[in-house]
Amino acid sequence: MSSPEYHTLFSVNIIPIVRGKITIETTPLENLLATSNLVLRQVWNRTVADVVAQYTGLTVPQLGCLYGWDQVFLNFINTATWSDVNAFRLCSEYEKLTLHRILVQLSTAPAVNCFGTISLSSSTYDVRESDAIVVIFVQLLGHVDDVIQVSLSVTPVYTGYQCNIPSWRNWTETSNYQHT
Repeated sequence: MSSPEYHTLFSVNIIPIVRGKITIETTPLENLLATSNLVLRQVWNRTVADVVAQYTGLTVPQLGCLYGWDQVFLNFINTATWSDVNAFRLCSEYEKLTLHRILVQLSTAPAVNCFGTISLSSSTYDVRESDAIVVIFVQLLGHVDDVIQVSLSVTPVYTGYQCNIPSWRNWTETSNYQHT
């Protein structure tokens, strides 16, 4: 390869890939979207691969080559929309992560129903006054494999009547939630 051919190869192929690699690994998704005055919900119906290509210049085959992802995963990001990601893979706020970190999480995340409910055993409280309100706080304590542990705290909100519920009652329950 001659020097001019090498220079062309370098400037046309290698530099854009390196720039894309730096962008995908260092810039949070929300910052990339902000360059177009967008937020995640505005790209909800676009595929993951489409958004990655727009903001990094990296194509699906280049991602496979750079990071060693298999064809199954590459097909997934080529067809999955951000709405799918939010509903069935990453159930939390992830737009503060870099695209690379999001893709790594997607490559290992099981398919789940992010909007499913977790069934916990229930307790009954005697609220004698019709105007009494009970507030239940739910806090995620931990998640190991398929067991999710939550802490439930109950407190009454007084509306001028005496309520027969202890002012604070804390307990912890665990519930098995199977990922499907």
